[in-house]
Order: sequence, then structure tokens, then C-alpha cells
Amino acid sequence: MAFILYPSFPNAEAKQTLDQPAIFPSKALTQTFELTNILPNHIAISPDKRLFIIPFLHTTPTLQLATLNNQNQLVPYPDLQWNTYRPNQNHSAFIQLTGMTLEDDRFLWVLDNGIMNTGHADPSNRAKLIKIDLIRNKIIYIYVIPHDVIKKKTFLNTIVVHRNYVYLADKGEPAIIVVNLKTNQARRLLENSSTLYSRRPIIVNNILVRSNSDENSQYNINQLALSPNGKTLYYQAMSGPLYRIDTNVLNDTTYTATELNEAMTLWLDTPTSGGITCGPDESLYFNDIATNSIYRFTTQRILTKLIMDPRLKWSTYPFITKENILYVATLPFNPATTFISKKPTSVFPAIYVYKLNLSTILSP
Repeated sequence: MAFILYPSFPNAEAKQTLDQPAIFPSKALTQTFELTNILPNHIAISPDKRLFIIPFLHTTPTLQLATLNNQNQLVPYPDLQWNTYRPNQNHSAFIQLTGMTLEDDRFLWVLDNGIMNTGHADPSNRAKLIKIDLIRNKIIYIYVIPHDVIKKKTFLNTIVVHRNYVYLADKGEPAIIVVNLKTNQARRLLENSSTLYSRRPIIVNNILVRSNSDENSQYNINQLALSPNGKTLYYQAMSGPLYRIDTNVLNDTTYTATELNEAMTLWLDTPTSGGITCGPDESLYFNDIATNSIYRFTTQRILTKLIMDPRLKWSTYPFITKENILYVATLPFNPATTFISKKPTSVFPAIYVYKLNLSTILSP
């Protein structure tokens, strides 16, 4: 049995509480995209306003990465071939995409966890990172994740990138994986840290989805955000709370496991969250799917409820642009039936991507 370390942290209270009035009215949340027959999990918006979507696992097997064309139709990206998996062609097709991030407004990184179906990682289907040039609409780099950081129950499911470093979350065998693209070295870190596990109730739309603690929970660490300067990594399980750690500690191979555990900070006692992201001013944004709200948490530890709206029911990973436009997709799940039964309908109602313009509160 693994020995799990329980570090002690300084007080992580914000200057305000979650229970506060929202500063934006509901009308500030505007519908930007309408989608059909797809359940978006991760989204990204390019500078030319293209929407990129990674759907929830196995909901659209022939469409792993999609964008919208000029006719508002979903099309495979970068092409059909990469979205059509064929046996023994693990490095020329997507197997199962579970994460996405935009670097320098030009390069789209996607994480392929290499698992054909829900279950353990198959060594013959290697996990990989794929870098796509959005100007040329072409894959320009593939990094195959080494076997020595893949464990029996590994399930890689989110990615952030800054220059030569990539950070991944493994919720199956909880760890943070750091990839040095310059040396091609990958390392598993914080494996025995309790901060990676989901140990609190999961509440969605004021409904209790999960009450018990379970080390094998599908809700373990699944959310990462990186400050724009690449110096701070934020992470949490779906149930919260939120932690932060300096990336220079993660990147330095001389740090011991004990030193890494001592380097973490409990940053905010967050509620059940659908996702987190870091804005241009280094503020952190998270969607509270317990109360259908979106919050902002600044580096000065000021917590602000931006908006609360029933349309934000089960909102997924948010995305923010350099212009401080926050985008978020929502799902039509009924937590009491659809999610718990794990039997989603094959025909989905219309799905919406909303945006919230934050420039009015962030202008000098």
C-alpha cells in the first residue's frame, strides 16, 4: 500500500467568501456558439476566433478534435485521417484526447492518453503529446510519453505548457508528470501526496453526486492551470481544494520527494469545480458547478464572484483569451441519472458555449 503524505499548509482563506453577490448580471453571459451532437469537455479559442473542441470520452468516437467551419458545422481537425484511428498506427492518429492548451496564440497542444476504451493504459497504444500549428493547420511535433511514467491505472487527462516544459495530470494513479522537451525527459512527481486525491463530496447543481472518499476516484487531480510567466502551477481534484507550487521546484531534478511536498501551498478552499484557468494578469478563474457560478481569485488573494446563472449547470473547462474574454461550455447532464449511471444518451440536445467579457473590471 502506498504511503500518502499529509502536508500541513498555512491558512489559505481568501479575503472574501464564496457566499457573496455576483458583480455581473445574467445578461452579461452571452451565447457565442451553438453545437449539436457533441459534448464538449475542453475548448480553446484562437486569435481568429476559431473554436476548437475535445468532446467527452467516447461520445463522438470519430471526432476527437473538432472545429467549426464557416457553415457552423463540426469538422475534424486537423483532418479526418488524424481523427480516424486504425490499428498499429498509434503515432499517426488520435486514440483518446483528454486535454488541450493554446501556446503563444499559435500552437495548439493536445494530450492523447493512449487508451482505446475506459480502463487501463495499453502499452501498445502509447500516450503522446501533439503540437499543431494553427496557421498551417498542421501537426509539427509529436512526443511519445515514455513507458516509465505510465503505470497500470494511469489516466492522463489535462495539460499545460510553457516553453520547454509540459505539465500533465494523472488522475488514475495520481501524480503530476513533468516533461522537459529540451531533454525529452519525463518524471512522475508528488505521487504520494494527499493533495492529488478527491476526498470531499462532489456537488453539482446543488445535488450530491458523490459523498464518500475513494483513493481510486475518477475525480482525482484533473485540473491544472499555469501562470502566464510559467512560474506557478495550480492544481486540484474536482472536489477541491486548490493548491499551488512553483514550477522551478518541479523542473529541478535535484529536489527530493520530501522537499516537493514541503513546497506546496494550499491556495484556496474551492468548491466542486468543472475547471480552472489562469488569465493574462495571473488571476485564477474557476467555475463552481455546485452553485452554477464563476469566480476570480487574484494573486492578492481577493475572491470575486463574477456571475451566477442557471445556464452554467455543469460547465466544463473554461478558456480565457489575452483580451480577457472568458469562454465556457455547458452540458445538459442530469447528475442524478446521466452521470452516475454512466449511460449518456446517444442523441444530445443543443449545447452552448458562452462568453463573459471581463475587460470592464480589468481595465486600468
